[in-house]
Amino acid sequence: MSEVHRYQVVTMLSAAGATIGYDPHGPDVVMAADYDRVAAERDALLRREVLAKEQIDEHLSVVRDQRTKIDALQALLTAADERVNSEVTLRRSHAARIHELNDTNKDLQGRADVLGQALKFYADRDHYSIDDGLNWDSCSGEPANILWHEDQPWFIEDGSIARAALKPAEGVGDE
Repeated sequence: MSEVHRYQVVTMLSAAGATIGYDPHGPDVVMAADYDRVAAERDALLRREVLAKEQIDEHLSVVRDQRTKIDALQALLTAADERVNSEVTLRRSHAARIHELNDTNKDLQGRADVLGQALKFYADRDHYSIDDGLNWDSCSGEPANILWHEDQPWFIEDGSIARAALKPAEGVGDE
């Protein structure tokens, strides 16, 4: 703002021509042109202040909108992180279960191999010896597997049941 010169009034003249005297002096006064100039500067500054406040409000509104968007994106990112963590945990759990199942499968495969060898033993008729004569019921330490007719062996399991068990099932894998 510009400097304004102030005057101390000693005598004033009214618009009607009357004279007012002050002792020792009257109020401070300024020239009308200085007053108008300062008032115009003040009004311009007030308008600039209003505009600045409006711009600040607009900027704050943009900042709030951006903050809302950032918060929404952060929420999405957090949810995605939680899904990833859940997926990683699930994959680790699945990997552990697969490892466990592989171990079980190896164990079962080993048992199946032993059972297969046992079936093959019987299928190949290695469980009895024809050369033993009539002592078929005590061969290989197995329980008697013959039917007796009076005092003669009438039937002995000859491995046909084991061979049937080893034979692939009919119709399986024909799709």
